[in-house]
Amino acid sequence: MEFEVNFEKYYKSAIENRKYLLIYFLLVLVLTLSIASVDNYAHPVMELGVFVLTIIFGVFSIIYYDLHDSELYKVAFIVIILFGLICAFLTPMCVVPDENEHLVRSELTSSGVLIPEPQFTNNSFTGFNTIKSAVDFTSQIGNTVFTSDIDNLKIDYTPVIYSSAFMQNPFFGYLAQGIGIFFAKLLDLNMIWILWLGRIGNLVLYAFLISRAVKKASVFKIPLMAMACIPLALFQAASLSIDVTINGLAFLIIGYFLYMLKSEDSSIDLKDLGIFSILVLLCGLCKLPYLALIFLLFVIPKDKFKTPFYYNIIAFLAVAALGILWAKFYATPNYMFSFRAAYFTENNVSMSGQIGYLSSHLLKAAVAYGNAFNYLEHIFSGLFYFGMADWAYESKLMTILGLLFMGAVIFLYPNKVELSTITRVGALITALIIFFGTFTIQLLNWSPVGIVYSVDIQPRYFIPLLALLPLIFGLNNNSAEDEKIDKMIVLTSVVLLSSFAILTVCRFY
Repeated sequence: MEFEVNFEKYYKSAIENRKYLLIYFLLVLVLTLSIASVDNYAHPVMELGVFVLTIIFGVFSIIYYDLHDSELYKVAFIVIILFGLICAFLTPMCVVPDENEHLVRSELTSSGVLIPEPQFTNNSFTGFNTIKSAVDFTSQIGNTVFTSDIDNLKIDYTPVIYSSAFMQNPFFGYLAQGIGIFFAKLLDLNMIWILWLGRIGNLVLYAFLISRAVKKASVFKIPLMAMACIPLALFQAASLSIDVTINGLAFLIIGYFLYMLKSEDSSIDLKDLGIFSILVLLCGLCKLPYLALIFLLFVIPKDKFKTPFYYNIIAFLAVAALGILWAKFYATPNYMFSFRAAYFTENNVSMSGQIGYLSSHLLKAAVAYGNAFNYLEHIFSGLFYFGMADWAYESKLMTILGLLFMGAVIFLYPNKVELSTITRVGALITALIIFFGTFTIQLLNWSPVGIVYSVDIQPRYFIPLLALLPLIFGLNNNSAEDEKIDKMIVLTSVVLLSSFAILTVCRFY
């Protein structure tokens, strides 16, 4: 009986929302036609199958939102899981940035090795112990299950050495992937499931963190979900990358900030302060610039806190001190236990050398930081650019639609709450600290000494900051509720995710 009732409810919603469903279908169809090549039309079976699957998932997501719009966190979880699963299975092996190295670290975690132990031969670093199957994936970059010759092999546990394993990263950034790989081993599955179940474990973690962020936020729930569901965020979420932990925690921190920002006076207690600070610390240990999210504590009006203001200062100092100590005594020294040491030597990359150069060429340093804003165009356009090197891919039409969509959410989403100038400026300063902090780290850690005009800035580094932009730059002061706007945002998010899945299958299958 329950199934019949639910079926009727979903059927009724589909009829009521047929206009939105038709818009969704037409947009996905147009994007598909703009993506497909002659080869895709010549062999359309896989493309047609994925098209139908995305339509089914998209229609279900839109109807599910219509029925659960008051529980948006559930919608966020469902959308991320559905489209993330497509991405986890479709994305070729190791085309996500650094996924081969993340795979090795995840495999070590699945074996109970939380902190990798570097191996030496004649006092010379050689790499880390892992299993042959983990290393075999590194030679399969860009292959799918249809082009690889190793996917159906059984997991090979032969001990081998691999040069890098992200030793500088904290262990908790690999627990979800490790659990997935552990089950692949436990169930004696074929080798490909090391990759797939590791990705799925990470995806579930991301879906959980984003759903908690959306649930916790008192305001800006729809923009928060929309930014967490842009295609690049799902591309990273359905991978073995530690970016999942970074992005998920950062979105949760921003959701917690939005909750505290609009909480009742004298309602934020020591528990809230502690949870927020711990989340920032965990995120910052994974990516140092995100320690700056602790500054959001000072954006929240003082009268919201039950605790004395100096508790905020203590929290700030504790997070900053622990983060700096971690970077100095653990992350930075262990950063060199990888291929990076040889790369730095060959390319004259030196943090101390670059600092010395900048301090003696202050004008060049000032110009370099001023020119950092030139990277904004690269960052925003790159939010719809996937993969790396020879396996990078994009859709021009999807990029245009995606940027227009993001611009509308950032600048035109109706503010249903009053935001003070201090709130906007404080959030902007926090975002700028993270932006320039990331720029500085890349300048010092990857640019050859004396080179200050070419810095390796990747759009994926800034995905969480997108959640702050609507409250910083929102221009629409219309406080009226408009369900149609929210529904169109969800619809467009699903359109972009559907077209991303189709783009992937058209590019690689």
